[in-house]
Amino acid sequence: MMRFGKITDTISPVILSIQEILINKNVHELRDSVSNTFSDIKPLKIELTEAFKYFKHYFPKKQLPEVHTVISEFGYNAVSLDSTYLVFGLDMYLGYDFKYYRSFDFPNYIIRRFEKEYMVPNAMEVIYKQYFARDEMANTQALIYEMIENGKKLYFLESMCPTKEKHLLIGYKEEQLEWCESSEADIWAFYNEHDLFYSKKYMEHKKHIADGPQTSGMPKEAPGNVGSWVGWQIVNQYMENAKGKISLEKLLATDAETILTKSRYKPKN
Repeated sequence: MMRFGKITDTISPVILSIQEILINKNVHELRDSVSNTFSDIKPLKIELTEAFKYFKHYFPKKQLPEVHTVISEFGYNAVSLDSTYLVFGLDMYLGYDFKYYRSFDFPNYIIRRFEKEYMVPNAMEVIYKQYFARDEMANTQALIYEMIENGKKLYFLESMCPTKEKHLLIGYKEEQLEWCESSEADIWAFYNEHDLFYSKKYMEHKKHIADGPQTSGMPKEAPGNVGSWVGWQIVNQYMENAKGKISLEKLLATDAETILTKSRYKPKN
């Protein structure tokens, strides 16, 4: 976390690094900003505890991590996890208007997510990746199947944070989610007309199922990552058709082709 570099046979470089941190005025200023923003950590604890309860309900045999907070000096990963610890970098949640964020290369669509309301969804997404995410080294699937894999993650987040507004789960503004909902049929037609659903081109996929200010080829109102939103709708339809007979754990283990076939998904006009 503190980027000390390689372990050597002497601890003197580590000691020097700690001393530098302790006397660094910028670190002190950042600490003060974090202390002001997080003067009361109780709301975060309550929300995170609730999400953990849902996780243990659905996955009683899986281990939950121990939670810690740090000042990361603007480490890009707002939450990190190994097999034991979940760590929040509190300085990555100081609000959209925090003066130093624009000194870095963070794009605006990322900066607006540096708000407290994203902390628990971010944490649960990291836990999802730890336990359930498809191996990133696996062969690239057809785009429609990659959409559904991302849709499974979003369905998981909704299950862990059922009271959280849906636009926060996918990282949209409210009006961006509304655009997707009102344009559902047009979005589906776009992918059909451009023959994209069964594309296996990795770089093409990134234009549709990765974060970004917009989705390539779509109207300017379209947010990034629209393909993942489509996958979410397909998974929702699949689970609705199941009428409670498929557990969340079984859903996450089900292959995307089966979900697509059995969802019988039709976009809303």
